[in-house]
Amino acid sequence: MGKSIGIISFIFFALFFFVNPVKAQIEEEVQIDKEVLIYFRDAKVEMSNGNYEQANYLFRKALATRKVIPGDLCYFFAETLYMLKQYQNASNLIEKYFTLTSTNGDYYDQALELAELIDRKVNINRRCSKCDFYGYKYTECIHCDEDGKINSTCYYCRGTGLRYCSPCSGEGIIITTGPLGSSLYQKCGVCESKGYVECSLCHGEKNIDTDCSVCLGSRKIRTLEICTHD
Repeated sequence: MGKSIGIISFIFFALFFFVNPVKAQIEEEVQIDKEVLIYFRDAKVEMSNGNYEQANYLFRKALATRKVIPGDLCYFFAETLYMLKQYQNASNLIEKYFTLTSTNGDYYDQALELAELIDRKVNINRRCSKCDFYGYKYTECIHCDEDGKINSTCYYCRGTGLRYCSPCSGEGIIITTGPLGSSLYQKCGVCESKGYVECSLCHGEKNIDTDCSVCLGSRKIRTLEICTHD
């Protein structure tokens, strides 16, 4: 009996001296930096006052520290972005909240409701032709006059409309060696002895149409205005 009590005492002794330090070490590793907590606190104050733009700014400052953030921050940041109609970014953050906290988060139930609201808005964005995936309105591309193409100098022939003839190396004649070692000269049939041929890219037009470098051929560009899907 005394021997059993001694074994049990040893187990408790081991748990106290070995498990507790490990637990303390884990808690220390996930300790949130004070700077992040201050940004988080101030952002929530701005949210409670309805100042979501300022809250957005403070949340981004917290992320910019590149330090460990509390899981709850992702939930509140997602709510802020939802109020600012930045639904895709809100969706990314709510997923991050679930990843960090699983089902143990203090705001798990609220996060589920918010995720459902966000999904509805994201699906609307996907179907809307007036805005991009993130809900930002499109406007006409003035760089290409909503054509999607830009007419510019052909880069292949540098605007000449011509390229030197490869078979004759631009000489207009082809030189071969005869059976007795003498040189034989004959007109190049490809360029008709001109030494050059029509550019195969612009077909002699000197200019070509390329996709607009601003809208990438889509004829529209994204604005910073949130779409109302009207």
